[in-house]
Amino acid sequence: MVRRCQLGEMDAFRELYLFYGKAIHHLALSMLSDLDEAGDILQELFLKVHDKIGEYHFKAPFAAWFYRVAVNLCQDRLRRRSRRHRWGGTAGVRSCFLYQGLFANRLTVA
Repeated sequence: MVRRCQLGEMDAFRELYLFYGKAIHHLALSMLSDLDEAGDILQELFLKVHDKIGEYHFKAPFAAWFYRVAVNLCQDRLRRRSRRHRWGGTAGVRSCFLYQGLFANRLTVA
């Protein structure tokens, strides 16, 4: 199935989705505790795998490579969520940049 995916056969990607989709969705849901984000990760994963499957060289089991990509995507999402929380969402980031801009203007004007 993996070789067929590497050759670009869309039926093979469909099989890959049917084989791993439910397990990956469950993994993402358990890591993120958010149904919508788990669905986003599932889509993001299959897009990434579609783009990167040529880089898989059969040195390790495909499932290990595939799950590692999924876990990395979930961890990236958790880091972004943590940064958003720390800054108070996008409004906090925006106000921080506004403050920096005002402060920079005062330094250059004075």
